[in-house]
Amino acid sequence: MKLAIVIFVLIIAIIAMLLFACNPPFSLINNCNLNNFSSYGNFIAGSLGTLAAIIAAIFIFFTWINQNNYSKKQELYYQKQIKYNEKLFFENNYYKMIDNLLKQIDSLYYDISSDVSNPNPYKGVNFLSFCIRDFFKLNNFENEQNLKQTFNQRKKIFYTQLIDIFFSISFIYKFINDYQTDQVNYTYMNYFTIQIPQDLKLMIAIFRVCDNEKVIDLVDKYKILNNFDLSNFFQNDNQLNNFTSLLKLQK
Repeated sequence: MKLAIVIFVLIIAIIAMLLFACNPPFSLINNCNLNNFSSYGNFIAGSLGTLAAIIAAIFIFFTWINQNNYSKKQELYYQKQIKYNEKLFFENNYYKMIDNLLKQIDSLYYDISSDVSNPNPYKGVNFLSFCIRDFFKLNNFENEQNLKQTFNQRKKIFYTQLIDIFFSISFIYKFINDYQTDQVNYTYMNYFTIQIPQDLKLMIAIFRVCDNEKVIDLVDKYKILNNFDLSNFFQNDNQLNNFTSLLKLQK
């Protein structure tokens, strides 16, 4: 492109010089003398100097355009690279945190040495299932007072361990929430919520009624219970409706 413009300018300049040479005020063909050649030479020298300046300006202009385009491409490349590195950093930590949470859940432990029918300790999701069975044995979920009474009677079994897990879940949700606020964010949130065991979600629901302060962000901010199907846990619709009314979930 630059070479074509320079050639075009040179052709125009040569044509112009020939026209000036053959026409007044120089008319070298009809008026061939030393003074006339001298004047024409001075004219050509001045014209060539101006032409060289124009060509130099053209080169400078195109160089500036190329540098500007290159800078924009570099900036775009760096931005893409930064976003890629940020996503890579996020996803590496995201999956590590989920893996650590699942290991934390697997580490849940309760040993009932007096239970002859089941001498083995309850671990991981079996621990959660044991806690839920315990609640259903001692409480029919008919009202808030009964549920809280059972909660306080049995909290020494599960309270401290579950509080630590709730903190980990909240931390992961916050980590996702701080990363992005678009459809990608929703995808990560949704995937993480699916990884949380159903029994653990029911324990979060029980905390919602009995000790809401410990799970308020999980329930109200991150909506962990909004699409949670409770019907599989209850024997009849009356129990389900009573408990659901106690949750007071926000839309």
